[in-house]
Amino acid sequence: MKNNMRWCLVFMGLFIIQVLFSSSKLMHDNVYPFLAGVPMTVSAVTTSIYLMVWYLPIVALGFYFTGFVKDSLSQYGVLLLVRQYSKWRWLLKRFLYLIIVTGIFVSLQVAVHICFFQKGMQFSEAILVAVFFYFVTLIVLFSVQVTLEIVTDVQIAFLVVNIMAICSVLAMPSLMVMHAPKLVAYFLFTNLGMDYRRGEISTMIEPMLVLLAIEIVCISIAMYKIKKIDILR
Repeated sequence: MKNNMRWCLVFMGLFIIQVLFSSSKLMHDNVYPFLAGVPMTVSAVTTSIYLMVWYLPIVALGFYFTGFVKDSLSQYGVLLLVRQYSKWRWLLKRFLYLIIVTGIFVSLQVAVHICFFQKGMQFSEAILVAVFFYFVTLIVLFSVQVTLEIVTDVQIAFLVVNIMAICSVLAMPSLMVMHAPKLVAYFLFTNLGMDYRRGEISTMIEPMLVLLAIEIVCISIAMYKIKKIDILR
């Protein structure tokens, strides 16, 4: 990754922004607002605030994962792969690193709210489940970005993933009003990581299976495509 220090500063700034937004009365005393996501509202302004609270830190982490595979290939990855190091093994390690970084990111978000809000110390089974769904949803989201980078281009992948995430959040209320099929909701998988929306889509088992299926598909496509990449080109 390039300019990692710059993105670390972005993370810090966005966490501060999130804390400021989270102190707003619009958050309805939610213990962890980033888990609540973007609830259904009738006000465009309120929806925009919820969207910023939920999405600004995520888009920052998306910047961090930009070029996660291709930039690495152009650096130390080429040396490893030229020395008969398995491309699949190398790629799986990149996905494992993605999971670790995402886990640290989610832990920091929880820590920020514990530090700034006394009620952030509250834990329950429902909160732990919401944190886990949020964590898995982010892993899938960034896995889609990494896979698209291998298939297309780094900038295009970042743009597509961000448009998809925002549009899925904004489109979900209209689709629910129109009683769209449940399958449509699964394609808009970013909603599955939101505490407000998860129960409105299905039971907990179904969205988890959907997320795992998407993750397996992403890893499979990435492994297939990286096998065909000419690393010496």
